[in-house]
Amino acid sequence: MRQILVRISIPGFDHPLTLYGYGAMLCLGFLLAILVAARRAKRLGQSPDVIYNAALVCFFGGLVGARLFYVIQYGENFRSVLDILKIWQGGLTFYGGFLLAAVGLAAYLALARLPILYWLDIIAPSGALGLAFGRLGCFLNGCCYGDVTQCPLGIAWPEGTIPWLDYASHHLHTLRLPPGLDGLPLGLSADAAGGALMGSLLGTWPMPRLFPSQLISFGSAMLLFALLYFMFPRKRRHGQIVLVFILLYGVSRFLEECIRSD
Repeated sequence: MRQILVRISIPGFDHPLTLYGYGAMLCLGFLLAILVAARRAKRLGQSPDVIYNAALVCFFGGLVGARLFYVIQYGENFRSVLDILKIWQGGLTFYGGFLLAAVGLAAYLALARLPILYWLDIIAPSGALGLAFGRLGCFLNGCCYGDVTQCPLGIAWPEGTIPWLDYASHHLHTLRLPPGLDGLPLGLSADAAGGALMGSLLGTWPMPRLFPSQLISFGSAMLLFALLYFMFPRKRRHGQIVLVFILLYGVSRFLEECIRSD
């Protein structure tokens, strides 16, 4: 619910340094994931440098993949190559980043002649941990929001957030707007009177309560991380941990999609 955590004014610069909640959670989750995997590798008598190198591969592969899949899915929103490069304006998909990061990671381990399944088992719990913090970032950003609900856990998002804007826009499209206003972006019109009319229409409109899908996803990812982390010493063969990660995350994501509305 807080896209911008803090703005820091820097002497000599016109624009302040902005720390976004989504980016901050991604960075925090990424760093914690690296530390957890490196600690596990060190306990097993392996070099943590493998984890650090793998982290770089996953970072760049995940970034490119997440953006690439988003551009493929919403290509009509991009008019130039420069628009594609503006990732700071949003537009990343988890599955695209996950797939390309996984391919890059497997390629790195193969080129380094390291046992792929062995190292994937070490890294898999960290993947769940990073995913959990990513969902916290989604909550701060307002994306990946849930569907309408009447349960006590429902959240009424404040004005100006992504869910509020989307539902308010949908509400306006259900009304009979005067000629010239229909189809305009939310809060914008050809004149001030049109903008005032938009405001009055939304003034009596109650924002529906939505499932806290991001927090539910955070909780399920943390449970998955705990399961994989404590399951690791008891595994019987290489590849067992990463397989459990893929299967259980697939199930949890399927169930989470049932309560998402974005």
